[in-house]
Amino acid sequence: MKAEIITYKTKGMSNSKRSIISKSIFGYTDRTKKAQYTYQRKGILDSIPHLTITKKTVVVTSADATKIKKVIKDRGATVNSWKIDIKEEEMKKRSG
Repeated sequence: MKAEIITYKTKGMSNSKRSIISKSIFGYTDRTKKAQYTYQRKGILDSIPHLTITKKTVVVTSADATKIKKVIKDRGATVNSWKIDIKEEEMKKRSG
């Protein structure tokens, strides 16, 4: 299976912009009314099979890589990616 390793850099960005990028990719838990209610807000990776390597590095299929890179670039971060081959079983086993 064709895949890509995607990593991004947020050097020089404010903490709020870094947070926005992370939340849009990975999602987050939203707490309201003094944590009485909690909601899981989805990120783009919630609907895409992926492997998370570090906080800023993920492996996704080549078909989904353009979506991830667009989200990151639109928010002002620097993106690097490398094409790789990975066994489909590995992607499914780890993205569970």
